[in-house]
Amino acid sequence: MSMEKKVTLNNGTVLEVGEKYRLSTWSETFYVECIKIHNDKYVMMELAELDDIDLYAYDLRANHNWLPYIEPTPQKEWKTFMIETLSQKTDIPYKFFSQYYSMEDAREHHKRAISIQEVKLNIEPVNS
Repeated sequence: MSMEKKVTLNNGTVLEVGEKYRLSTWSETFYVECIKIHNDKYVMMELAELDDIDLYAYDLRANHNWLPYIEPTPQKEWKTFMIETLSQKTDIPYKFFSQYYSMEDAREHHKRAISIQEVKLNIEPVNS
């Protein structure tokens, strides 16, 4: 009886204990972790939404198309800023709201600003 840490499947996929994988037909956010490779089987663990743990044993000779799981890149969120600046023609101050990914982006774009404050607004589309 041999316990392995890494094995290459018939289709070339390398499985390693402790690494995360998903089948090619699964959503990119759903994955399982390889927890054991033993003789001609390997065991995958799924942690369900309700913290239930499901274990699945697979035959090494089966042709499952496992892919390494890659953590999705989080999308940047827009932040809203209230910007006070001076009119270029009259030097009269005015305020407006604008959205940027960061305070640094807002400052870079509005170099003449008197003040820039991050604010929380609930902006919703209006259906006409």
